[in-house]
Amino acid sequence: PAFIPINVNSATTKGVEIGLNQPLGRDWRLRLNQTFLRWDSSGTELVRRPKYTTAADLIYRRGKVQLDLGFVSQGSRYDIGPSFAPEPFDGYSRFDLTASYE
Repeated sequence: PAFIPINVNSATTKGVEIGLNQPLGRDWRLRLNQTFLRWDSSGTELVRRPKYTTAADLIYRRGKVQLDLGFVSQGSRYDIGPSFAPEPFDGYSRFDLTASYE
């Protein structure tokens, strides 16, 4: 079966997003972001709408080199599963480490 997107009759989303972008000395920076989301779609599950998302990055930049240690955590949500229908998915957390040179 193929996934066929459909519109819901109506949906209401409400949320709060808080962010911080703070230098921590000469070469360091901290970025934090927290999102809380509530939604109502008259019984139809909205996909990719977790109740919370947290993100943080600790960034080191010296000259042309930048290192970034990132963290992302997302609450449970509905998404399109192998059956091409909305299915519940557990939340997850992950760390990322990136490097760049300009």
